[in-house]
Amino acid sequence: MFAYWWKKPVNLEIQIPMVRDLGSAKEISDAIRNHFRYVLIGHTRDTAIFIRERRTVLAFTVLNILIALLYVGYVYQHAEWMSTIAGTLIGGLIIIINWATIWDTYEFFIFDGREKSQRRKLLTKITDGEIQVIPLVQDR
Repeated sequence: MFAYWWKKPVNLEIQIPMVRDLGSAKEISDAIRNHFRYVLIGHTRDTAIFIRERRTVLAFTVLNILIALLYVGYVYQHAEWMSTIAGTLIGGLIIIINWATIWDTYEFFIFDGREKSQRRKLLTKITDGEIQVIPLVQDR
């Protein structure tokens, strides 16, 4: 469904095998719509948590960049320290931590945010769209 063109209306067709007490088509479509509304409410709650986590990730990124800038400033003033084992290890560790933190922040803001936005749009379209219940025709 994520490949679905967002500007088109969504028509959800449910095929249910013939059973004795299926209920009315309106009751079934209302139950499906209510289910997706419930999922949308959970998604909205998860999105609020996600946004709060975005702030935390951004704070860690800023902190790591400040540490990296302090390290670069120190190495600029004490170039001989960089040639020691401790200077090389600390420099490598700072590079790895900053790379991982910046990548995680990028992933959080770009990929995860886009996926959550698309999921919200899809769930909203399903709850607002037409839901038809069609009896399943079985080949004999």
